[in-house]
Amino acid sequence: MILLQSFFEKTILIFVVVKLSQPVPTLMPRNVKLSLIKDEMVKYLKHPSYKKSVLLYSKQGYFLSIADDGKIYGTHDGFSPDAQLEVQSFGVNYKRIRKPGSWYLSIDKNGAVKAENDPKNETLFQEVIDKEGWAIYRNDLTGYLLAFNKNGKLQQNLKSSKVKNKAKFLLLSSFSSGGKKQKA
Repeated sequence: MILLQSFFEKTILIFVVVKLSQPVPTLMPRNVKLSLIKDEMVKYLKHPSYKKSVLLYSKQGYFLSIADDGKIYGTHDGFSPDAQLEVQSFGVNYKRIRKPGSWYLSIDKNGAVKAENDPKNETLFQEVIDKEGWAIYRNDLTGYLLAFNKNGKLQQNLKSSKVKNKAKFLLLSSFSSGGKKQKA
């Protein structure tokens, strides 16, 4: 019994030491553009390793939405068909966000958030999960952050090194109901 207790104490101690010694993830410097450095990486980024239907919920209380005409906005309605998005993963930290079968989310060189028809370099985002579990999306090409204001409008031209609540999102699994609310 004492031997078993000692084993568990050491295991817990090792787990705590390993967990605490891991560095807190930070955003890569803006001048590091993995997607553009190597030809092999660019080829790799054409085909996602997985796709997932999601809702992107901002810490400001809005769901990121992309309308059929390409307009990007925030809504409180998580059941809205425009809020049903797809995240494509390219390795561990690189993502593309899109309306399924339609528009890709992008941030241009001036910091304007817009929708693109094709997956270009402007549509690639670096995803970093902070210590509280919120995701931060920095455009890989331009360095601008995806963010909402308190009123639900997209924040333009945000490059702050101190990430505030406006640039934090939760990735929630989406089970599309065809745009109709399901009865409880």
